[in-house]
Order: sequence, then C-alpha cells, then structure tokens
Amino acid sequence: MTAAQASAHTSAPASPHTSSTASTSMPATPSSRPRHRREDIITAACTLLNEGGLASLTMRRLAAQLNVQPSALYWHFADKQTLLAAMSSRVLSTATLDEATAPLPWEGKMRAAAAGVRECLMSYTDGAELVSSSLALGRVELPVRAQLADALRAEGASETAIDLIASTLGHYVVGAAFHEQQRQSMAALDASASDAEDIDREQTLRTHADQEFTQGVELIIAGAAVLLSMGTHA
Repeated sequence: MTAAQASAHTSAPASPHTSSTASTSMPATPSSRPRHRREDIITAACTLLNEGGLASLTMRRLAAQLNVQPSALYWHFADKQTLLAAMSSRVLSTATLDEATAPLPWEGKMRAAAAGVRECLMSYTDGAELVSSSLALGRVELPVRAQLADALRAEGASETAIDLIASTLGHYVVGAAFHEQQRQSMAALDASASDAEDIDREQTLRTHADQEFTQGVELIIAGAAVLLSMGTHA
C-alpha cells in the first residue's frame, strides 16, 4: 500500500449505517424519562386510597404505581403529610355551595354546607380519616366558615361566634363521616351473611346514618340560633 492510499484509508468517514447503529444503542438518560406533574401524583394517590384505604397508601406503593423511584415523589412533596394535605384539599375541592343556595337563610346554608362536606368525604375511601389528619396538623381548612360567614354576619354574629359555629359544624361533619365509614368497613369485613342480607344491612346502616347526621346538624343549628339571639353574640 502506498503512502497516499494509507492516508486516504485512515481519513475515510464512518458509514451512515455504522453511525446510526451506535446512536440508537445508547441507553436513555434519566432526564429523558417522562416526569409526572404534581396533580398527576395526587390523582394516583387518590386512586390508591379508593382501592385500599389510607392504611395501604405508602410512598413506595405510590411510586410503583407511577413507575418511578420513591425519591422522585419528594421533588413534589417534602414528606407524606404534605402529600396527604394535598389529597385532603383535592377531596374538599368540590364542597362548594351553588347559586341555588344563595337565597337560603343562614339555617339553610348550614344544612347545605354540612351536606356538601359530608358528600365529599364519603366519596373517597377513608376520606374523613384523611381530612381529619390534615386538619389536626393545621395543613388544610374546611370550607364551612367561608361559606357561612356572610350569612351569619347579616344576623349580627361576631367573628368569634362565626368561628365557633363553623368549627362546631365542621368538626361534627368530619366526625360523623369518620364513624360512618368505619361502620361500613366493619360491615364489609363480615362475610358471614348472604348477599341479600348484606344489601339489607347496608341500606339500614345508610338510612340510620342519614337520619343521625340530619338530627345532629339540626341540633347544632338550634344551638347557633340561641347564640345569635344573645345580645353580645359572643
């Protein structure tokens, strides 16, 4: 081989086929993997909550559901309690009073607010327990005060009275929903009854819970009326 031929041989570019093969064989880097948004993680967590309850919701299980490492979740949530608070806010997000409640007196607004929060809590497995834990840590607020404040002010209620009425109603709703969901869980664990008996028992429990809840709300409304009738409204 002459010197010119050797030079031409060593300087020849690699073929397109060889370059393409080398490029496609490179592994994907972590940064190229799809990233989950915060809202996606909350949605997945709520799905797991409905499937197995609060006790089965772990960061490891959530990460597996999203096909990521558990450490990836902490880019969005500092700890599990922060995630639970975000889930609680999601649960309560639909507890709103629609325009149909606008002309209602304060008593009617209290009934509507209580029913709305209860419906939200009952729509998720262990929803009341979830929200209760976030309330206890001060990481979430019930919408009850904001929903009732204007109507109660119109009745001459002080801010202290509004706080008392709203917190009493809110804590009652969460507590009642928690006990109702606990009873439902215990009933579901009892597999000794027939299907027909299960249906009858479930209906009986639901009817009793509805009646008990309504009576409790009416009792709180009666107490609020007494408070509003006081001269100081304290």
